[in-house]
Amino acid sequence: MSWRGARLSGLGSLTLSDKRLLSLVGIVTVAGILLGIAWTYHIHTDLLRSVAEHSAIRWGKPLIKELDRLRVFETGALTEEQQTDFKLAMPRGDIFRYALYDSRGVIFAASRPKDIGRATALPDFFKVVAAGKSYVVTKLSQPAGPVPPYAEVYLPVMQGKTFKGAVKIDVNVSRDVAVFADSFRLTSIGLAALLATSALFAWIIIYRNIVARARAEARLRDAIESISEGFLLYGPDDRLVLCNTRYRELFSGIADLLVPGVTFEAIIREGALRGQYPQAEGRIEEWIAERMRQHRELHVSIERKLSNGRWLKITETRTSDGSTVGIRTDITDLKNREQELRQSEERLNQVVNALQDGFVLYDAEDRLVMWNAKWLELHDKLADILQVGVTFETILRESVARNLSPDAFGREEEFIAERLASHRNPSEPIIRKLQDGRWYIIREAPTAEGGIFAISIDITDLKNAENAAQQARMLAEEASRAKSEFLANMSHELRTPLNAVIGFSEAIKQQVKTNIAAENIPGYIEAIHSSGQYLLDLINDLLDFSKIEAGKLELRDEDLDLAKLLYELEALVSQNVDAAGLRLRLPDTARLPAVVADDIRLRQILLNLLSNAIKFTPAGGEIEVTVADAAQGDLAIAIRDTGTGMSEADLRLLGEPFRQFGKAQTRHHSGTGLGVSLAKALAEMHGARLDYTSTPGQGTTATLVLPAWRISRAAAARIGG
Repeated sequence: MSWRGARLSGLGSLTLSDKRLLSLVGIVTVAGILLGIAWTYHIHTDLLRSVAEHSAIRWGKPLIKELDRLRVFETGALTEEQQTDFKLAMPRGDIFRYALYDSRGVIFAASRPKDIGRATALPDFFKVVAAGKSYVVTKLSQPAGPVPPYAEVYLPVMQGKTFKGAVKIDVNVSRDVAVFADSFRLTSIGLAALLATSALFAWIIIYRNIVARARAEARLRDAIESISEGFLLYGPDDRLVLCNTRYRELFSGIADLLVPGVTFEAIIREGALRGQYPQAEGRIEEWIAERMRQHRELHVSIERKLSNGRWLKITETRTSDGSTVGIRTDITDLKNREQELRQSEERLNQVVNALQDGFVLYDAEDRLVMWNAKWLELHDKLADILQVGVTFETILRESVARNLSPDAFGREEEFIAERLASHRNPSEPIIRKLQDGRWYIIREAPTAEGGIFAISIDITDLKNAENAAQQARMLAEEASRAKSEFLANMSHELRTPLNAVIGFSEAIKQQVKTNIAAENIPGYIEAIHSSGQYLLDLINDLLDFSKIEAGKLELRDEDLDLAKLLYELEALVSQNVDAAGLRLRLPDTARLPAVVADDIRLRQILLNLLSNAIKFTPAGGEIEVTVADAAQGDLAIAIRDTGTGMSEADLRLLGEPFRQFGKAQTRHHSGTGLGVSLAKALAEMHGARLDYTSTPGQGTTATLVLPAWRISRAAAARIGG
């Protein structure tokens, strides 16, 4: 319910129950005073009667003594002299009438003569007197007249135990009554005043207590109304006692239900039916049971989203008397900030994961906070321990233990100490090589919170490029040296035949002039021819290599009889073979297939290989040509010699242009160094490859591997058959 009258202003701000209580106290007080007055009046009257009776008896007893002295009741008469003495014995002004009764109750003497001879008007009371007891009739209120308030006193006259008669006197008690009445009146007034004062003080105390309680309740209500949270209170019977305005605002959809006496279950059920709680949609009964179970707990704190999109934190606590205090805090802004934070984190994660470099973040305690996919890729062999909270040192030690850091081999603890120091005080970038051969550079920097973030950049390609560049520089330097050697060799190779041509031609010229030694001229002519042929071959090799490098050399493929080709090559080199003291063996020609190739260029390749074998095989050696099937249907033509062979280093350089083995001063064979390079280039133009195997001192095998499509289909059946 909403609050009314937040401020107190006297009785006007008291609740109806408080006003009723104060009214009841006032009524009881007034009734008490009235009852006190009535009771006092009653007591006053009784006391007045008692005072009058005692005063009358007090005055009557001396008269009895006087009558006994005068022996009146023995004679049954009162003489004039006795009457005079009797009157003189009566207190002046107090006893103003008397009558003497005999034992029969008849007046035989009286202050008023007319009363003599009359019987008593009170026969029943006279019986009391006859029994020896006094009897008093008090008449305090008299009609207007000269007779004051008086008491009729009947005193028995006894002789031993015998009743002789009675004396009746009318005693004026006004003086005694007046004195008593004045004192009693003062006492009554004092008591009444005391009672009224006490009642007033009691009323004031009750009023002040009620007002204090009302003010305390008002302050509490003001406090509850002033808080920004919704507040409500359910009684031990789980019925609503009160709620503040903020609560009604938060649950405006069910504000009409928030009245005292409605049960918690009724409120949430109607709220669910009205769609107040999105969580209950489609499962109202299940949701109500779940919510009631939470509500019955001693303390519960949950978060709920309302249908209007707002978020509330619901806190409920059970009190000692079984009531339930509920607080509803609007946490919509907090939820929105959490959502914005999550979105920011998601965007950050997206950005971090989109980085081409590895990213990792450690907190102030050097514990892992976040990382991206690239960093995980670099540390994939540690994936089983990578989780939020693991320390950098743990990751480092595990990496060393798993032999993932080649730089740590043999110096593990020293490496760990160095890496921890550089990590905790980052300065220069760190370059590391992984076990799998990858290289990366680590750049670390501190965060404002005292943590560390690191960027790991994969520089494997850069390192490979550096290595390639270094190798290229080495190759370029080697090529430069080769060219220098080539030029030196070429100068020698060119000058030698040219000098021969010039020398022999000069000799012929001189002989022609002098007409001497004509028999030497044919030898000179042969020398000039061979030198010219050598120069032509040299120039042709240079021109062919230049064409190949320029991409201007074209192949003219045709079907070739491989057996015929080998026999023609044998005939071409047989003179050189014989001159070198070697033995040349060819394969079984019946088993050789036809191939599709450029006749001139295939001959050039095989002739080059045969020439090198002849050139580098000492006398007595052997050269063998074989043809065999290779993998995937290819055809392998191998030329094996038993020559000097080559080292691994020479094999790696074999095929480079202008490469010649051995120093120019010690080389025993002429050549430009283009033969193998030219053969390799021509082989690649055919889609073939040229392989070399060699063992120093044992010989070399050069193998031309022609692809399967270079085997002529028309003659394919002949191979192997």
